[in-house]
Amino acid sequence: MTNKKKILILIPALAILFGGGTLALHHTSKASSIPVVNVSGDLNKVFKTVSDLKNNAPLIIEAEVVKGTSFEYNHVIFTKNNLLVKKVYKGDLQGKQNIDILETGGISDNKEFVLEGNPVSKPGEKLVLFLKKYDGPVTEDAYTIEGAYQGKFTFDDGKKISFKKANEKFGELQSIQSINDLQLDK
Repeated sequence: MTNKKKILILIPALAILFGGGTLALHHTSKASSIPVVNVSGDLNKVFKTVSDLKNNAPLIIEAEVVKGTSFEYNHVIFTKNNLLVKKVYKGDLQGKQNIDILETGGISDNKEFVLEGNPVSKPGEKLVLFLKKYDGPVTEDAYTIEGAYQGKFTFDDGKKISFKKANEKFGELQSIQSINDLQLDK
């Protein structure tokens, strides 16, 4: 199948996940490893404050990525990551210690597919996530991140937040420096 046909199929498939956004593909290369295919698109909802994320996310957790599996569905690459939940700030996991999240992107055909400069989570990463239950055809029993990547904060052992691409966070979310700035215990 030609790349043009794949892109035409890719747009509606990702629209399912994003609720109506539009997408385009851009190919770049990563100097140190495999080529990167950047997927860009319009978000269905833009979050500008932590309060907006808190109010919209039925589940807020602190977790570590255990393992991930990338796969193709309707010519779109997804990654289903298994997480070890360290702390639940909002919601109820009914005693579950592990959950799965579904992210757009991942590795396929020796290429890394990346949404808006934000690669999918990797094993060992520590995250604070604003989540909602996934309901769709790609997988079962998983969650998705609110705002695709806006509700995903990677942090180090000192609880300092790092952004893969800070300019894709909007408003107050650009200024988040640590987990404490998220005010999750309030």
